[in-house]
Amino acid sequence: NRAAVVSKVTGNKVIGNKRVMSSGFSLIYIRDDDADGVMDRADHLHDILTYLGGSPPPPTDVPIAGLSNSLSQNYPNPFNPQTTIAFSLKQRGHVRIDVFDVTGALVRILLDGTRAPGSSTDVRGDGHDRNGRKVASGVYFYKLATDGFEQTRRMVLLK
Repeated sequence: NRAAVVSKVTGNKVIGNKRVMSSGFSLIYIRDDDADGVMDRADHLHDILTYLGGSPPPPTDVPIAGLSNSLSQNYPNPFNPQTTIAFSLKQRGHVRIDVFDVTGALVRILLDGTRAPGSSTDVRGDGHDRNGRKVASGVYFYKLATDGFEQTRRMVLLK
């Protein structure tokens, strides 16, 4: 980010100072990695507006009306070698997606982090366990766990 003060000079008088700022990246590239209840990009935007001379209210994270926590069926299913898992969150929070075998043993953690409210489709399973070894064909279960919500679905790996 770059910032400057721009002034208009008439004769030997300064008429008004304005602050300007140029950002070399889009706000979408700011990763939300704190579970403090406020999106990091909202904090950054608040800092910019404060620098520019505003006095914006402190940023807050407001749940989006109409959203709910849900876990979708993976696709494709059955899959080989990759599958995509989609889910949605009604509010920002910590999310974990685990894969289990039919005995209930943990095979792999696909996601463990903070996510913003809305839909997400960037979680991928690739038929490997947490040590990078290929797993056998068969039935597996994946579970979404977030603040006060859990849902499990079944998927089939077919080689």
